[in-house]
Amino acid sequence: MGWRGLVTVGIAPDGALAEVAAGFSLDIAVLERAHGVDAVELALRSAEGAEGPEPSGREGRAAVAAQLRSTLPPGTAGRVTGRLPGRHRTTAPDDVDVVAVDGYEPGDRLDGWYDALLATVSAAAPHTRAAAAALSDVLSALPETGLPHDGPEVSAVLTRLAAGRSVPAP
Repeated sequence: MGWRGLVTVGIAPDGALAEVAAGFSLDIAVLERAHGVDAVELALRSAEGAEGPEPSGREGRAAVAAQLRSTLPPGTAGRVTGRLPGRHRTTAPDDVDVVAVDGYEPGDRLDGWYDALLATVSAAAPHTRAAAAALSDVLSALPETGLPHDGPEVSAVLTRLAAGRSVPAP
């Protein structure tokens, strides 16, 4: 289609284009991290009627997902000049599984009228606080990206969640 960035394309059963939406649903990222499965693979297998063994996941774990978005004003284009938290998977020593997926590379232009989703980051851990702390660490460690983004704000929410608080202190 010639698009860059994170996008979900829905196809109707008759093969017609049903929907195009920016990003990959956060609930899917949480499902993947919590159960150790690949949701896209499962959907494709289901659509193809594929036979074979069921994918093996793992026992459910706590999972948290966050999205990093550009904060450029609507109608203002920008250019990615630095690294985004994408295309990597890490497992921390304390059994935290972190996956980051981005849609842009350095040099890519971000259109001012398209959804400003830069990356989705998700983590699974033995408990929610550890998963939230891992995501906050990823977003806090971002180098200069060339675009203003909501990373500090999202990281602040994740830091509160990691500390066991869901709302800011009064």
